[in-house]
Amino acid sequence: MCILSLMTIWLIILTFAVVSAAFVYTKRYSSSRRIGSLYFIQFFYLFVLSPAVFISLLNIALNIYLRVPTPEAIDGSLLFSLFALSLAIGVAGNGIHSTSTSVFQAFQKRSQLKAFLTNEAFHGPLSHDMTFAGSLLTAFFLSLLEITRPASYSQSLTIFIFLGILIGLAQAISIIWSTHIGLNLGVSFICVAILSSFLPQMQDSLFLYPIAISMFSLLATTFVILAFVGLSVVLFKSTTKKMVRLLFPTGHPIHESFSFF
Repeated sequence: MCILSLMTIWLIILTFAVVSAAFVYTKRYSSSRRIGSLYFIQFFYLFVLSPAVFISLLNIALNIYLRVPTPEAIDGSLLFSLFALSLAIGVAGNGIHSTSTSVFQAFQKRSQLKAFLTNEAFHGPLSHDMTFAGSLLTAFFLSLLEITRPASYSQSLTIFIFLGILIGLAQAISIIWSTHIGLNLGVSFICVAILSSFLPQMQDSLFLYPIAISMFSLLATTFVILAFVGLSVVLFKSTTKKMVRLLFPTGHPIHESFSFF
């Protein structure tokens, strides 16, 4: 009971961090507040979001890894290593994004400089795709880890599903706001498809897989929203342009391009 309760707390912390980050991200083109020499938004990403996400996910994964594996389980050390690698990619991408965005803001009025153009190669889509694809793969491998190491007793899934959907919604909003959805749409689809294949063997004991179900909810929510937006862009171009003008501030790159692929 103690371990799962602690995992619930870490999941709530993770949810709060991701949802608040999505809200902060939408202010990126309208906020000039600084903390020292850093813009507030970049300070938040580096010193609030990254530590909160890293610590909460690592604690959840460690609690799962210490459980007794099922007889036919995939090697736990391999899954944990893949989880850690994905988490590192996501955190590194967030760091690159904060650094390159700070340079972008400093040199924005001198956009023809070679340093600016080189920086933008790291800023987008590289940093965006590293952050978002890394986080999606983190959720995927965390799910697989729990599928091979179920809990020892049942627990209500309501809060886990709710938090997973909430994180997925925040994730999807952030991806859309970044204007680069193609890779993340593909990654989320593959992750959902693979995890769906495990559902039949889990259906009689779903309550033993709270984190796996939560992460599946996250991935499915992200995929459904990205697919809907992507299809809307392709099928309803004029309506999409009106929505972009309404929802995104002047100066946001989505007014110039939107990368579906």
